[in-house]
Amino acid sequence: MLVIDPVHLTGTVRAYIGLGANIGEPLAQIRKALTAIGLLPSTRLVAASSVYRSAAVGYVDQPDYFNSVAAVDTTLTGHALLLALLDIERDGGRTREFRNAPRTIDLDLLLYGDRTIAEPGLSVPHPRMAERAFVLLPLAEIDPGCFVPGKGPLPLLVEAVRAQAIERVAGPSGAV
Repeated sequence: MLVIDPVHLTGTVRAYIGLGANIGEPLAQIRKALTAIGLLPSTRLVAASSVYRSAAVGYVDQPDYFNSVAAVDTTLTGHALLLALLDIERDGGRTREFRNAPRTIDLDLLLYGDRTIAEPGLSVPHPRMAERAFVLLPLAEIDPGCFVPGKGPLPLLVEAVRAQAIERVAGPSGAV
């Protein structure tokens, strides 16, 4: 059961969430996670990118990943939003056998407004997002003018990862 900390912000924050899956039915799992995100309290799903396929990073002996990015407007704190995302992962069958292991669903809090957060269990912007085309291209699709705190404008970050192999496989929310 999802329990949200009653501490909310006084205003709404635009946050971006990375979604990924590579075992089971990845497109269906991404759609299901988007639905669950849209049902979070004090949160409104604003946009979802197309789904992209790319090779696994880190532990490479696994199927390709399917990735998307969602934008939400929320009054939840960064920690409350992260806890809610972890609950959605658990409900989706996510296990953490080892670092970079295959997964049914992976939800990462990429950006939380223009804030930089470095606390136990929560680092925003996501520490490796600027190195990954499978994060930056979907993000650019839904917010091309985005600025990543501490890293720079999204168009420059996208240019730096252009050589990475990535393929658009489905429209927003996983529609083919």
